[in-house]
Order: sequence, then structure tokens, then C-alpha cells
Amino acid sequence: MLPEFDKNAAFIWASYALGAIMIGGAILTVMMKARLAKAELARTQARAEEARQK
Repeated sequence: MLPEFDKNAAFIWASYALGAIMIGGAILTVMMKARLAKAELARTQARAEEARQK
């Protein structure tokens, strides 16, 4: 059920692959930044709790 791409097949499949890689990279970047932000928040909260107890 794949469409017939004729002579443009290589370009079209390369475009699909590049699009998938770019979307995957964006998702990976967001996940990594979220993990770093969560760790920073935990450190900040720990410092605030420590300062509050003094």
C-alpha cells in the first residue's frame, strides 16, 4: 500500500527520515531539559529547606 514515488523516491524518503530524526531530536532535547530542570528544582528546594531550618 505504499504510494508510487517514481524518480523522486530517494528525496521523499530522505525527507521523511530527516523529519523523523528532527522530531525525535526535539523530543529528546525536551526530555533532557525537563530532567535537568527537575534536578535543579530539587536542589533549590533542598537549599531553601536547609536555610529555613537554620
